[in-house]
Amino acid sequence: MKKLLLLLVALSLNGLMACEKENDANQIPIDSLPVAVKTYISTNYAGYTIDEAQKDTLCNGTAGIEVELEKRNADDLTLFFSNENVFILKEEEIKYSALPTAVQTFIATNYPNYNLPKDADKITLSNGTVQYEIDIKEKTTKVEKEVITNADGTLKICER
Repeated sequence: MKKLLLLLVALSLNGLMACEKENDANQIPIDSLPVAVKTYISTNYAGYTIDEAQKDTLCNGTAGIEVELEKRNADDLTLFFSNENVFILKEEEIKYSALPTAVQTFIATNYPNYNLPKDADKITLSNGTVQYEIDIKEKTTKVEKEVITNADGTLKICER
């Protein structure tokens, strides 16, 4: 019985390590970021430092590079660049209560069985369009959803 327990613990740890390695595979060393990405950041986000970078895919299927930025006495930012090193969007955390009323109404109406989060993300696209990402969790099943809306509260891009 003791050997079976040890085997189960070893298999569990192996599974966790496999997930961790899979996530690490998406990491990009900061010194390996493309020059165009670094130049864009230094030009447009002076004073920010790159905390980490990774390969990621937006929910519309666009693959690229996600870069997390930090600045003393400022909120952290996340930038997303295409695989061609073109700036796509900026994401910043805001309070749920700061969401436009239309977005809050959309969430309350369409997801009544979900807990409302304390925070959400404001997404500003390269063309200036603003969208919002809200991560919600179903009250009973605890199933999580990521909902992206337009500023007017209409569903945008995806729900996953």
